[in-house]
Amino acid sequence: MIIFELLSSVFILFGFGLYALKLLNYLKINIFLKNIVEIELFSIIFGLIIFLTIIYPLIIFELINFNYLFYTKYLFISLGFYNFYRIFKKNRIQIYFFFKQSFINHLHFEKIIFLTLIILYFLISVSPITDADSLGYHLSIPEFILKYKSIPNQTFNYQFYLIGIGEILNFICLIYDTKIMISFINFLALLIFISIINNIIGNDKNFYFFCILILSCPILIPLTNTAKPQLLFISLICFNFAILFKFYERFNKKLISKILLLISFFGATSYLAKMTFILPYFTSIIFFVYILIKKNVFHKNYLNLLLFFLLINFFIILPPILGKSFVYDYQFWKLILNPFPDIPGIDNLIIF
Repeated sequence: MIIFELLSSVFILFGFGLYALKLLNYLKINIFLKNIVEIELFSIIFGLIIFLTIIYPLIIFELINFNYLFYTKYLFISLGFYNFYRIFKKNRIQIYFFFKQSFINHLHFEKIIFLTLIILYFLISVSPITDADSLGYHLSIPEFILKYKSIPNQTFNYQFYLIGIGEILNFICLIYDTKIMISFINFLALLIFISIINNIIGNDKNFYFFCILILSCPILIPLTNTAKPQLLFISLICFNFAILFKFYERFNKKLISKILLLISFFGATSYLAKMTFILPYFTSIIFFVYILIKKNVFHKNYLNLLLFFLLINFFIILPPILGKSFVYDYQFWKLILNPFPDIPGIDNLIIF
């Protein structure tokens, strides 16, 4: 059953990647990725985040039929199977040489340690989730939504007000009956980190050194086998900075609006997962503005870019916050920086 659930999860994720790949090609971000494996990995995550961004406000406003949502599982499995077949048929030689180079050729001590860590993290990611925070909050909210078909509004349980896009991700995994996908996505986030290192470092010896350095961090173990969404969105924020570094090196005026769209999309959705992610989000925006100033193009486009930036954040951030303000009977502009409504006892919780 675990293998069947894992295969279902993989095909669902490949289904997300199918429609996102065309958008990825339009944005031309794939020019910053080195091989077909990195492109498909990023398209999977990109498609998943797009799906969550659409579903999140629909669930809060109770505008979606859960029975119909459940049947989209089979749609994505079918799309994923087709996408997997298409990728293998079109790129089988490239995939063969990638895995041969990665896992067979030129085995040395650093590569063996690296591959061992990857296998161990994969096994950790498909193991049952047991940490208290996941069971008490990150999974209890999706279970509540699944049972009562609405987001929780319980004044005696303050942490329920912290619902974000990460809990919607867990809800999708529960309604699709693919619980293993909750933590398996964290493993994909680790692969994004490795992809970032591969694109920035390049050198074979330094690549394995930095990968081992990061993968040996103890904090990654509980963040991989958990229902917390932090690792996924941290990887997307890191990807934002990696794309900006590449954009600075290979500047192209035609990509300005597309780069802004990408970093704003990942930054805004990261904010919806955890409010403190607004800090690295705006740091990436400052870096983006610095690049434009450095290339002497900011003064020509700043009004259009500002309007474009505000529109992206308006359509991504406002709908779920506005929905929560209706459910909690709380001013939506206060929810932007404070997720807790004005209810008795909340001041003591925030001080604590």
